[in-house]
Amino acid sequence: MLAFLIADAIWPLPIAAIRHFPASPVVTDRHGNTLYIATGSEQQWRLPVASDALSPHLKHATLALEDERFYFHYGVDPIAIGRAAWQNLTHGKVVSGASTLPMQIARMLNPQPRTWSAKTAEAFRAIQLENHFTKDELLALYLNIAPYGGNVRGAEAAARTYFNKSAVNLTVAEAALLAAIPQSPERLRPDRHADRTRIRRNYAIIRMRNEGYLTEDEATAASQSSIKLRPWDRTRIPDFVTTAALARRPSGGKTTIDLAIQNIVERAVAEHLSNLPEDSDIAVVVIDVRDASIVAWVGNANQHDRQTGNIDGVLAFRSPGSTLKPFIYATAFERQRLHPSIIVTDRQTTFAEWRPRNYSHDYLGEVTVAAALRRSLNIPALAIAQHLGLDACAHTLSQCGIRYTRATVQRAGLSLVTGGAEARLLDLVSAYAVFARSGTYVPPRLFVDEPTMVGTAVFSSQTCAAINHTLSNIERERPEARRATLATHGWYMWKTGTSSARRDAWAIGHNGRYALGVWVGRFSGAAHSSFVGKIAAEPLLRNLFETPAIKQRCTSKSPTCPDWLVTNPIQFEADEQAPLRILSPPRDSRFVAINGRTAVHAQVNRATPVTWFINDVFAGTDTEPRFELPIGRHRLRAVTADGESDGVVVVIRPPS
Repeated sequence: MLAFLIADAIWPLPIAAIRHFPASPVVTDRHGNTLYIATGSEQQWRLPVASDALSPHLKHATLALEDERFYFHYGVDPIAIGRAAWQNLTHGKVVSGASTLPMQIARMLNPQPRTWSAKTAEAFRAIQLENHFTKDELLALYLNIAPYGGNVRGAEAAARTYFNKSAVNLTVAEAALLAAIPQSPERLRPDRHADRTRIRRNYAIIRMRNEGYLTEDEATAASQSSIKLRPWDRTRIPDFVTTAALARRPSGGKTTIDLAIQNIVERAVAEHLSNLPEDSDIAVVVIDVRDASIVAWVGNANQHDRQTGNIDGVLAFRSPGSTLKPFIYATAFERQRLHPSIIVTDRQTTFAEWRPRNYSHDYLGEVTVAAALRRSLNIPALAIAQHLGLDACAHTLSQCGIRYTRATVQRAGLSLVTGGAEARLLDLVSAYAVFARSGTYVPPRLFVDEPTMVGTAVFSSQTCAAINHTLSNIERERPEARRATLATHGWYMWKTGTSSARRDAWAIGHNGRYALGVWVGRFSGAAHSSFVGKIAAEPLLRNLFETPAIKQRCTSKSPTCPDWLVTNPIQFEADEQAPLRILSPPRDSRFVAINGRTAVHAQVNRATPVTWFINDVFAGTDTEPRFELPIGRHRLRAVTADGESDGVVVVIRPPS
């Protein structure tokens, strides 16, 4: 005993290595459904599982064949040694061994030539194993590291390889077959040597019967059953979500992907692809806005394409078109420089020798801010960005996860607003999730055990409500159809985008629970006349938002647009040809009084002064006057020298 203790101290058992032997990376969805399995660092299939995930039939068959006295010895079986010695002596050759399961484990952990010194070392290690592990742990350890032919290690990998099922679901016949393989893994591979395997399987069944694990009838039925192999299909190209997961964590793990939603998205993408021009590509990503977890990821609809099949559209940098415009408007809302009801002018304008046009190549004149954003008019968005400053706009985008270097911003200039700098689909969808979280940005996460990052406050809830209201499917419908739309399709908001020369089509939005983005184009960069956000991407986005798995969790009602005081309105270039309009305050505005009064800034679409009246009382002549209004309902009216007039009503209410 003393000698063993000394030897145990000199040659300790490598417990950590035994408990953490190499395993194949496995990527699963959030519910544990397997998405992808790869070979491990040793190019072997290893899928270690707990003892309760192994079929009792497999345990019984293994013990019957390998170590029937497993539960009665302490690593070394003297009875087995004596029996083997007598059989070998009487036969004049080695016909039987005496290796117990712990001794076989020791040999598999440290393979050596079969010598007497090696057997002695195995016996020593076997006793050490008995000291550190329970019998059930040792049996599970053996079944997790035993060879089962080729590069298959462990019973779970073997069950999947030969029967395409988990080891916990093996039948008696299947368990007996697998238990027979480790004695001679290459000679007894069922996919190559069916006759040998059947003979050895039936012998294992007889041993199980003799050891009392099977009745006579059970043994007979198992022996008469045919061997039906169901090969495990391991040739599938990994989805891009699993590629991204393994790139982030080579050991694999449980991802945040929801396989049910992933399958819905994949089917919808395949169906939509059939309606697009030849060689079109699609990418889609869906994020649960509650914890920023990615629940679906389709990086490429044509993974088998030889030229572009390895490109992940979720992570590819492409021109985002007009999808950044909501963040420009939100920046102005947040600074109380605009309101959705304020009137802006859409007309031909030159920006530092650049004369941009709208997608429709026409100009709408005076429109509300809300209409300008919904219709994705370029001139108002560019004018707003110019007034705010590109640095302010780029800072907002950066806070929302769309990060550009200063050099990129300077190089793009105002074209940043219309897609002049590339962005990734994943970042754009994460940014739109900010509007669903009432203004908080949270980086996206791909693994369940990744902590949800602390969010960064970007916008106020009223700014987000204004953007959500403006871009909602309800506001885009005719008034008489809005209730039916909400009941049938639920509420969601979105914005489309189209890059220059029609190379990229986008549609991105959220429904209060999920943020979703669609990109359509060609990874080669080739353009097509149909690569327009509204035509190529929006139908797929709306289809996904209206599927039960995504729609059923969205908010039950559409957001409303709040009122706020525009304290420093953006001064748009006056259009002297347009009818007189009061740009600020917005029509039917409601403000909260502080100390019984509120300062209201007024503005019209004129460069020349106009005469102002408050409740039909003369209030002065100015271009941008500031009025101190008491609690109550007030009518502001502006009159030009030619007699044109316009009026708005504002309500000043006491604090609630």
